[in-house]
Amino acid sequence: MTHAIGALGAILFLGFLVAVVWWDVRYFRIPNLLNAAFAGLFVIALAAGAYPKDGLWGHAGAGLLAFGVGMIVYFQGWAGGGDAKLLGALILWTGWTVDSLRL
Repeated sequence: MTHAIGALGAILFLGFLVAVVWWDVRYFRIPNLLNAAFAGLFVIALAAGAYPKDGLWGHAGAGLLAFGVGMIVYFQGWAGGGDAKLLGALILWTGWTVDSLRL
């Protein structure tokens, strides 16, 4: 059952990503609803057991840090606000581990 939930989550993740790309190319704007859907899908995947619960703070911290960096980029005028929010939502999925800090 867990594999089916993981497969469904991957399909939804890719579907949301395609929708974001299409929307951004078409309108030069990323709706907040799509960014919230990415973050919400992670919460559903976490509740379904696709991620260990003890790694929640690593994922949340990485997402917030990426969002902060994205906002700095936004305030410099190098990217849009939707891009900054999307960066935080996408990095929420990857999390922050010791392996991600190695060079």
